[in-house]
Amino acid sequence: MDAMKILRDNVRRLRLMRGLTQQELAERAEMDCNYFQKIESGRWGGLRLTTVETLARALDVAVWELFVPRKETAGAESTARRDKPGGGSSSGGGSGGGGGGGAGVAREDAPGPGRGRH
Repeated sequence: MDAMKILRDNVRRLRLMRGLTQQELAERAEMDCNYFQKIESGRWGGLRLTTVETLARALDVAVWELFVPRKETAGAESTARRDKPGGGSSSGGGSGGGGGGGAGVAREDAPGPGRGRH
């Protein structure tokens, strides 16, 4: 999976997790809604780093979090593990948000996954 697809998927996933429309996120990021729609749909490539930083701020995440690959079924998988006998309990994150690194987002003050600066 390429970095732009990962970025687009994460922006969409985080936007939906926060209950935001494309218009609302575009307003938070102070960008044109049509431009944002093109970014999220993949019809606009070659994003500048400043645009990625703006999107990360609008979503209240660190920039690196927008580039971490996620499985589409992470929420369903963590629910299935909780439902299995002996599968252990989770923090009860409901719709895939909490617990073992599924679709959840790390806190801003939490240490990153060991990625250094480039």
